[in-house]
Amino acid sequence: MKIKTITTGSEGNGYLLKREGLFLLLEAGAPLNRVRQLSDYNLDKVSCCLISHEHKDHCRYYKEYLDRDIDIYASQGTAEALGDKRIKIIKSAPDGHFAGAFNFTSFSLNHDAADPVGFFITYSENKSLLYATDTGYIEQVPRGLSILMIDCNYTRKRIKNNMHDKDLGMSVPQKMRVHEHHLGLEDVMLYLERIDTSHLEEIHLIHLSSRNSEPELMVRKIQNLTGCPTYIAGEGGE
Repeated sequence: MKIKTITTGSEGNGYLLKREGLFLLLEAGAPLNRVRQLSDYNLDKVSCCLISHEHKDHCRYYKEYLDRDIDIYASQGTAEALGDKRIKIIKSAPDGHFAGAFNFTSFSLNHDAADPVGFFITYSENKSLLYATDTGYIEQVPRGLSILMIDCNYTRKRIKNNMHDKDLGMSVPQKMRVHEHHLGLEDVMLYLERIDTSHLEEIHLIHLSSRNSEPELMVRKIQNLTGCPTYIAGEGGE
């Protein structure tokens, strides 16, 4: 399976999973034309799109997708917040959905949104991916995970330094919101210590803050902890 980052961060989020010539979209924060480019100019091969919550950087273009007959899946709360009856309600584990070369379920996350969820995606008999973004913590403790796509928004040291930078002007409420609704490097490392990493093949760090993250440090720390290849999601990356 290949993972393509369309866009990531506070301006927009969108990722493409490709397997057996078929695509699964994560989030609807990228314009349809950009999705078309990265899906080999064949939107008919896009099985569906999963939206984690209703914030614009994750769902801004979902109507474009629906108008092009791409099925959208989201939680009950997200669908109600968006107010579009065309959105399909995603099931939580142990139930699931089959779409092309993928099987997926959802699980609850913690964020200031109506009903935010993460996704657990199986893409072959013994291969699975966990996707979690915009959350202060993750309760899921999967075993035998192959790929982890996880929010890694900041480092505590960088936030502390930015609070003392008059040009950035980061306030205490802003700092608290980041801590409560995003994972930092230290949180990701604690999570990795909780789960079974023996089958992990790749870790993808997503939704990094442009001013509060330290990409090189994040990759180095997590690779040293897990021994697993770790990547920073970036536009057009694969």
